[in-house]
Amino acid sequence: MRRDADAPDEPERDPWFNPHLSPGNARAHEVVVPIVRAMEQYERKRALRSKDRHTLYRVLIPLTANLIQHYLNGSPGQGIPVPRSKRDKALGGKPNRYQPFSFPRSFPKMLDALCALGFAEQTIGEYSGFPEKSKRTTVKAGPKLIELIKQASVRAERWHALHPQVGACRWEDTPDADRYHHDLTNHLQGQHHD
Repeated sequence: MRRDADAPDEPERDPWFNPHLSPGNARAHEVVVPIVRAMEQYERKRALRSKDRHTLYRVLIPLTANLIQHYLNGSPGQGIPVPRSKRDKALGGKPNRYQPFSFPRSFPKMLDALCALGFAEQTIGEYSGFPEKSKRTTVKAGPKLIELIKQASVRAERWHALHPQVGACRWEDTPDADRYHHDLTNHLQGQHHD
């Protein structure tokens, strides 16, 4: 789609949360692991039960991957929209075949803890009664997360969206893998410009 030179610039849209996004290599894991460990210990007097730990991993790893990808893509829009309200069963709903991912009811506390630790920043939305005037809650990378990304030298193209039935795609940083990725990216960009 071409844009006219006279057309006004459209504001950047917020990217959607991708529940299947995960780290694709060891450098990306170097960013995610300290965040998960910090969240496991945050304001806890005793260890997490295995069910609670599973919920934390199931939500925190994709959330962190989305925050990192959002930062690496230049932080478009206001951030990644996430739910904080129990309205419309956004929190605590049961996963089904049409919506395989659901945020737990504890997600707002999890999000607040992530922000308190400095790994994320959130802008809390508000409901006005009119859908077009209501604002969504959005999150973006915080200063500690940005520091971890820079220390690990993570690049944007090393994050993988995974289909639940396909499973993880392992990526090793080798010269052949970099060449393959470069060739594939150029090929895909050529398809979009034709």
